[in-house]
Amino acid sequence: MQLSSAELIVTIVFAIVGLLMGFVSGAMPLQPQRMTPAQATAQKVLGFAIVAVVVVLALASMNVAMWTTLIAVALGIAIANVPVIRRAVTTRIAWFAPKPDFRRSKRRRR
Repeated sequence: MQLSSAELIVTIVFAIVGLLMGFVSGAMPLQPQRMTPAQATAQKVLGFAIVAVVVVLALASMNVAMWTTLIAVALGIAIANVPVIRRAVTTRIAWFAPKPDFRRSKRRRR
């Protein structure tokens, strides 16, 4: 299967975009109750954007770009969920930090 130069460029661009969307999506808190309202909105928008990109690429019959984008999104989520990377992102970029859980911060009284 030979890709034209335009298809190759589209594939590379959407692979990078998919990797970034997956990383941002994966760096957010995993539990919805730990998300801030801004994170919840961003999660919904990112999910819609990922689906829209895949559908557009499928309708354009760019199967290589579509599958590459899906794999890049999954890879971005996997990279963001590595504990060392997750900890570094949540401590250095405040937007990714989960909202504080006040129930966990209180000490148990006996």
